[in-house]
Parts: sequence; structure tokens; C-alpha cells
Amino acid sequence: FGKQMVPSQLVQLFKIPVVLKLLVCADVCSWTAIMGFNIYYTDYVGQVVYGGNPNAPENSPEGRAYDE
Repeated sequence: FGKQMVPSQLVQLFKIPVVLKLLVCADVCSWTAIMGFNIYYTDYVGQVVYGGNPNAPENSPEGRAYDE
């Protein structure tokens, strides 16, 4: 792995066909959506499904429901 290897790899990345560029774009958008869903889904389940409150005191029923 020389110093000249990384810049040539970056140059080659921008020389890929248009179809593959579109595929990369779609893949990045898909993963962004999936990760965003996964991050906020747990909060939704804790609040709506289990009736918890993230701001409730630690040992209150709402706080325990959110943490479970």
C-alpha cells in the first residue's frame, strides 16, 4: 500500500459507469433509510407500544416500561 495507491483508487471510483454510480447512490439511500428506521424504531416501541416515558424517573412504572 504505497502513497500513490490511494489516490489512484479514488480516481478509479469516479470512472465507474453511470449505471453503477446510480446503483451506489440507491444503495447509500437505502442504508441511510434502514439505519434511521432502526434508530428511531426502538424509541417508538418504548413509548407507544410499551407506554413508557424516556423522561420519567428511573424507578417509576413509565420509566421501567420504556427501558424494558
